[in-house]
Amino acid sequence: MALAAGIGEEIVYRGYLMNYILEVGKTFEFVWWMALIIPALAFATGHIYQGWLAVIKIFYHGIVVWDYIFVLRLAIYSHCTAYFG
Repeated sequence: MALAAGIGEEIVYRGYLMNYILEVGKTFEFVWWMALIIPALAFATGHIYQGWLAVIKIFYHGIVVWDYIFVLRLAIYSHCTAYFG
C-alpha cells in the first residue's frame, strides 16, 4: 500500500503538476522555478500531519534532490525507483 501511495504521489505531484505548470506557464521567464517550488510545496504540505519540521524537511528534500534530478533528466522514473531502496 505504501509503495503504491508513494508512486502515485510522485506521478501526481512531479509527473503531472510539474509538466502542467511548464506547459501553462511556458511564456513566463521564471516558469522553471515555479515548476520546482509549487509541486514541492504542495507535496510537503500534504504531510502536515507529520509536523512542521517534517514539512520543511520534505520541501527541502523535494527541491534540492528530487526536483533537480527531474528537471535535469525529465524522468519520473528516478522518483518512483527511490521507493524501492
